[in-house]
Amino acid sequence: MPELRVVIAVAAATSLVVSLATALLLSGGDNEAPAVAAAPTGESERVPTADGSELAALRSALERERNARLALTRQIDDLSQAIEEGQPLASRPASGAANRTAPEPRNAVDPESELAESWFSEQALRDQDMSENEIQRLRQRFDEVELEKLYARDRAAREGWADSSRHYREMRDIQTQFREELGERDYDAVLYASGRNNRVRVQDLLHGSAAANSGVQPGDVIVSYAGERIFDPSTLYMWSKEGRAGENVQLEVQRGNEIVTFEVPRGPLGGKMEHSASPPGS
Repeated sequence: MPELRVVIAVAAATSLVVSLATALLLSGGDNEAPAVAAAPTGESERVPTADGSELAALRSALERERNARLALTRQIDDLSQAIEEGQPLASRPASGAANRTAPEPRNAVDPESELAESWFSEQALRDQDMSENEIQRLRQRFDEVELEKLYARDRAAREGWADSSRHYREMRDIQTQFREELGERDYDAVLYASGRNNRVRVQDLLHGSAAANSGVQPGDVIVSYAGERIFDPSTLYMWSKEGRAGENVQLEVQRGNEIVTFEVPRGPLGGKMEHSASPPGS
């Protein structure tokens, strides 16, 4: 089928990008690069290496490419199933719509964080005056969950389904359960300590959009939508399309040091959102 061939070709190209990004990330992770030819003075010069911000950007780009490859894999799975069932591809529902018998997890997490490898900075929480007992409790549980994800990733690779939708769902479920177990306050602290984004900031608004008409302003940070705490744009989107379109729901934003509440019709807010990191409680 032409549609399947196109998707497979795109998936192959995405895999190549992921491989190149991985090689670049690994080459940029060395502490020092080999010395170049000696300068006339006899002193050796070192090739500049990537600093922490550059490595973080590379890791983020790699995770985005990885998630894109998983999305394409899910599309291929759906198209392959359609062919096996003899179903016309033109009438095939969007990826994941068919056979979806259960709703998304209540506190679904950002796809970029589901598969991301991270590390826990205890000092980041000490700087926020968190008690040592609390820090160690969160660190222990964080380590347990990261190990669970590592073993799940290893098993998927060994059994040949590391790039499948099954692997994506398993990793998402682990992270979602972790969030529900911790609660919003502690999950916020863990996101911050592990270097992940935990805030959604409004960068710009479309004139006449629901957010603009309600009084939301660029610079506002989305705190909650319809009573659900928001840590990432994908969760905001998920809750905006739940319930009944147009029904009024509460939107809480942080503006400076103040929490402001608006009523907005459920549906698209019409804003450009920025995913960023901030200390817990800020």
